[in-house]
Amino acid sequence: MPTHCCVPGCTKKGYREEYGSKVSYFQFPREKMVKKKWIQAIRRDEGKDFKISDSTKVCSRHFKNEDLKKTLAGKICLKPGAIPSIFSWIRTSPRKRKPPTERNVCEPVASIAAVSISNASAESVVEFDLEVKVEVSIGLTTSVVENQNIILPEKECYDLTETITNKNKRIEELEQEINGIKLRLENAQRQITNLTKKQFVLENLKAKKNTAAFYTGFNNWDAFEAVYNYLDPGERGGNIAYWRSGNGEVPVDYDQDQSKDSFTKKGRARSLRPMDEFFLVITMPEAFKNKYGSTRVIIDCTEVRCQMPSSLQLNGELFSSYKHHTTLKGLAGISPGGAITFISQLYTGSIFDREIVRRSGLLEYPSRTKTP
Repeated sequence: MPTHCCVPGCTKKGYREEYGSKVSYFQFPREKMVKKKWIQAIRRDEGKDFKISDSTKVCSRHFKNEDLKKTLAGKICLKPGAIPSIFSWIRTSPRKRKPPTERNVCEPVASIAAVSISNASAESVVEFDLEVKVEVSIGLTTSVVENQNIILPEKECYDLTETITNKNKRIEELEQEINGIKLRLENAQRQITNLTKKQFVLENLKAKKNTAAFYTGFNNWDAFEAVYNYLDPGERGGNIAYWRSGNGEVPVDYDQDQSKDSFTKKGRARSLRPMDEFFLVITMPEAFKNKYGSTRVIIDCTEVRCQMPSSLQLNGELFSSYKHHTTLKGLAGISPGGAITFISQLYTGSIFDREIVRRSGLLEYPSRTKTP
């Protein structure tokens, strides 16, 4: 098996480059401090996915020439304390700075104090020469200042133009991202609308014609709502009184002269509307009404076979002792009328059914309609 380099991004295998030069591989040093510097240099940490052994090596392409030495036998070795420093994420050459802007430098003006007067006869000539030099120097200084005043705004305008161009490009990129997000949002909203229309809920059934008799036994939905309004369970079921006895026969005067405490419903908070509960009771089969009147959902764990993974750990998590194969397990729930009302996410095949029920969040949805 050919030796390979453990540096991220380095795909070198074997002992020869494409152009024929030799490549050497070096083990991690035994000294702890140098070994730690090697690990920091290659940007990897020892852990579950990376463990240093005798076969873990770094190729010579990540070392400088001065870090290598050649023995008398021709073997390439590392110098003591050598650390890998050549990587794809490190710049090989420094950035080149822009050349400096040329400036107009004024010639030094002769100082008046430096002029020496040799004799009295040359005073007039010297004074005339000084006046000419002063006038020339003043003219040069004024022209330089004017040139600087002209050059500076041009440079500033160029910098501002470049900045505005970059900002405009960034604005165009952000506008494209916003348009993409809006498009994905519209697609998601359409999918939500389509899925909402397919739900087995009372509002979707009422939107369809000639479905009341099939699901409820009433001729139309107006009759269904009229009976519901006559029963008047309250906005949140506040008018519903629960029968505590095991006897199915309720006396006529049960709801008369009852204290407020007798109407208190124990158990989880109500999550279904009273109209939805009324609809479930009507659509419930007679066998469920007689024996399991409080049933709202029937659950069952189902398994789907999947391909065996290459990872032994993942294979152990997916293996099902019931199916004797790697599977994905999920929880499905149906109403007493046969409609699918709950589907959980998929879990590994080795998980227990009770744990799936707890993790799926199903226990947060149904509400108890009777007290023991």
